[in-house]
Amino acid sequence: MNCYCGSAKQFERCCQPIHGAHAAAETAEALMRARYSAYCLGDNEFIRRSWLTAYQQQPEAVSEAAKLKWCGLTIVSTQAGQKEQCEGQVEFKAWFIEENRLYCLHENSRFVHQRGLWFYQDGEIFEQGSKAISSNTLCPCGSGKKFKRCCRS
Repeated sequence: MNCYCGSAKQFERCCQPIHGAHAAAETAEALMRARYSAYCLGDNEFIRRSWLTAYQQQPEAVSEAAKLKWCGLTIVSTQAGQKEQCEGQVEFKAWFIEENRLYCLHENSRFVHQRGLWFYQDGEIFEQGSKAISSNTLCPCGSGKKFKRCCRS
């Protein structure tokens, strides 16, 4: 199965090792992709564990966001965030479905590298819009099925 993050790699060779074996993400972008996959899977523990302030504040929004039907990730740009660097930024667009509407979460996330691990620090969220999804259109999740037979709530 291809990874949820859209990398075209197998999940077992992409984000799963970062989730399951607690392997360190090599870059800020790799952590961003692993966090997106965790939202798709409803893995709240990984999302909280990868947050810089996970044990100081655990936003309830994490639990709610993990319940959404996530259907696509596009990395817009990355700045720094390589193995040998201390900080990085990843701008992304992530699409999700809620109540038969397609939304886009557009964020510029900041990451920090501490103790050999990347952590999500915070992000600037850009204005997001939504649009209604017709029952007979192809589902935005990429399944190839009509929306009414796939992700329609």
